[in-house]
This record gives sequence, C-alpha cells and structure tokens, in this order.
Amino acid sequence: MREGMLREAFNTLRVGFKYGAFAYIAYCGWQSVSALAGKTTGADLDLVVRAAIEIGKEDWPPWAIAGFMAIWAVSERRLRQWRTASLATRNVELERRLDSLREGNAMPASDNRREGNRP
Repeated sequence: MREGMLREAFNTLRVGFKYGAFAYIAYCGWQSVSALAGKTTGADLDLVVRAAIEIGKEDWPPWAIAGFMAIWAVSERRLRQWRTASLATRNVELERRLDSLREGNAMPASDNRREGNRP
C-alpha cells in the first residue's frame, strides 16, 4: 500500500513538473513579447549576416572537423549495415552446409532487432 502511495505521489510530481515547465516557458514567451510590444528594434539583417560570416571565417577548423566526423559516422553506419547483411547471408549458407534440415537462428539481414527481442 505504501509503494502505491509513493508511486502516485511521484507521478503527480512528475506530471506537475512537466506542465509547470510548459507554463513557465509560456510565461517567459509572453513576457518577452510584452517587453517588445510597440517598440522598434534596430536589428539590420544584412549586418547580422555579415557579422556571422566574419566570425565564421575564424572558426572554420572546428566546423571542418565536425563535418568530417559526421561524414565518417554516416559511412560507418552504412558499412555496419552492409556487414550485418553479408554476415546474415553467410550464416544462412554455412548453416545450410552443416545441416540441410536445420532452420537456423533467423538472424535478420538488417541491424534492427526482431519484434520479440526489443526491450
């Protein structure tokens, strides 16, 4: 009985925190709009874009490294998917050679799990 009460109290706090965060975000948005209502901002888009380009000229090495790492990660994933598919095919062939009546473990050709093996 005590566990049930603790679980209900925790769920109430969790839901209250979630909706409280939404309310706070809405309140901050309302305050920012009301602070700028009727005022003219002096932001010039062309100036902002030029400043961003000038700042970006100094910071190209981190962007280059990040781009290289992203390309590497995508190619590594494709290689892993290809390798899993080739191993599944090889596994089926080897099991067929060992015992033609054996059905095998039905390893999927992709790296996705079967429905029964998902957590």
